[in-house]
Amino acid sequence: ENEKVIGVLISTKVIREGVPCLGILDISTLPEYRKYVSVLLRKTEEYAKQERIEMLLTMMSKYWFKNYKLAANSFFKLPFTFYLILKKFNKNLVEEELKDEKNWHLSWIDSDDL
Repeated sequence: ENEKVIGVLISTKVIREGVPCLGILDISTLPEYRKYVSVLLRKTEEYAKQERIEMLLTMMSKYWFKNYKLAANSFFKLPFTFYLILKKFNKNLVEEELKDEKNWHLSWIDSDDL
């Protein structure tokens, strides 16, 4: 907007189970521009079609999946569970705040899986 970056989508081509995929490593927007995630996804889909990609993949928390309205953009959840391993080095951190997924913006880019 006005030559200002308001959102970003980072992806990489990958073959999963023999299927050409585009792994979406991270999606992020400024809070007031979340409604534009669908634009990022549409442009990503256009790119994937040009590259003969058959599937888009992403991994993120339930909170962000819902917040970015990914179901409305034809994404669906699979029954796989991923765990965040935390090691608290600061005793002053409140455990509940640390474990609240709203306080984290985790996605595939925070993993060594793709």
